[in-house]
Amino acid sequence: MSDLPSPPNKRDADGHEAGARKGPRVILPDARVQTVVESIETAVPVMQQRRPFVGFAASLGLGLVGSAIWAGITLATNYQLGLVAIVIGVLAGIGARMGGPGREAQWTGAICAAICYFVGQTAIIAAYPGLWEQENVLINSFKYAVGETFSGMGIIFLAIAVYEGYRIPRAG
Repeated sequence: MSDLPSPPNKRDADGHEAGARKGPRVILPDARVQTVVESIETAVPVMQQRRPFVGFAASLGLGLVGSAIWAGITLATNYQLGLVAIVIGVLAGIGARMGGPGREAQWTGAICAAICYFVGQTAIIAAYPGLWEQENVLINSFKYAVGETFSGMGIIFLAIAVYEGYRIPRAG
């Protein structure tokens, strides 16, 4: 070991130590500006805020739009395309994302997608001619819709719609 003293720190013209990282220096004119800058920097962006009611309302509203699209296509073509039911999940997920990202928004999108899927199934069944002449049309339509959903490919399309409603609003 040597008993030599360490060299003194050299400084450049700005007063920084030689070899130190240099970055932009901002000098704010007064304390009020600094307070405003700090409040802006700590503010949460609007899309990151959690607004559960907005997310639920938008998810349900857009999911019902998807239900109407699905029912309209089914009634126009007289053929029920399950793939179109996935639109319900996508729209419900987009609506849930409007309330902010996160786990709550994901569950909101999934639940609203399932609700709107059943509403779409019920609307398709209830819209057939001659059905309104029977008693308890909506109750019978809903029972039939549940039966249709949980048989055959219906459960697969329900699962895909719920998955899309859950997947879309996730954070990041």
